[in-house]
Amino acid sequence: MQRLLVQLHRWIGIVLCLMFAAWFASGIVMIYVPFPLLPLADRIDRAELVDIDRIRVAPIEAIDLADSSSSVGIRLRSQDGRPQYVITDNGRVVVVQADTGEPAAALDSSSAGRIARKFSGIATQSVHGPVQYDQWVVYSAFDTLRPYYRVRLDDPAGTDLYVSAVTGEVVQRTSRSQRRWNYVGAVVHWIYPTVIRKHWALWDQLVWWVSLAGIVLTLAGIYLGILRWRSAARAGQRGLSSPYRGWMKWHHVGGLTIGVVVLTWIFSGWLSMDHGRLFSTPSPAPDHVERFTGMSVRA
Repeated sequence: MQRLLVQLHRWIGIVLCLMFAAWFASGIVMIYVPFPLLPLADRIDRAELVDIDRIRVAPIEAIDLADSSSSVGIRLRSQDGRPQYVITDNGRVVVVQADTGEPAAALDSSSAGRIARKFSGIATQSVHGPVQYDQWVVYSAFDTLRPYYRVRLDDPAGTDLYVSAVTGEVVQRTSRSQRRWNYVGAVVHWIYPTVIRKHWALWDQLVWWVSLAGIVLTLAGIYLGILRWRSAARAGQRGLSSPYRGWMKWHHVGGLTIGVVVLTWIFSGWLSMDHGRLFSTPSPAPDHVERFTGMSVRA
């Protein structure tokens, strides 16, 4: 058994040591430069005012026009002076004009550039897209409003705005500095390269199993470190002396002291990626949602 633990600790450590070092370093970067985010408050502050007098379609009518059987969300906003209902139904988003009941047309690149200029007050340099996935709109919160236009502003910061082709909303903002730092920060720390993260199931399995391997590595190291220390004590060495010298001594002592902190860090991250493997999922069933959200809009 001890020999197996030695082999596990050695070879898992050889494979994962650089990855764990990168996780620590990238975590430090994230303290100072977090993943780019356009705050909801900014989106609301820069949104168009809704002209209530132009509304001719009731919310329930908009839901029927959107062919939505169990709408879980409806928002009222304005685009180019026209009120719109944005209806979300099980991940599907439909935009209905609140003045005519017609479905809103998908955005084109010129409209995306105009929206970005109005939102920022800065001239645009280029418009790219629409794109389904991009490094800065890759995670699941952006799924319902895909695809996006990436609009580069003509400013010294090299700002990019992401405009949804579905609703015309600006949902993400990044600067050149944020992008550079996040490539060695959040992208490394979360294993977030677009080619991996856009496949959620693949990314989920990868992070979960790598974290589990890290737990095995750390537990084996701590257990073996305690065994070596007890062996040294039985051999007559006093106190907490390590039987090793040089780099091996640093590895032994550091592993027994810092290893516990590392273990709790990996273990907590592993639990955060559970997603129903050991515990229940955070997504309630539709009938559970209905019990706590009040009566149906059709009642």
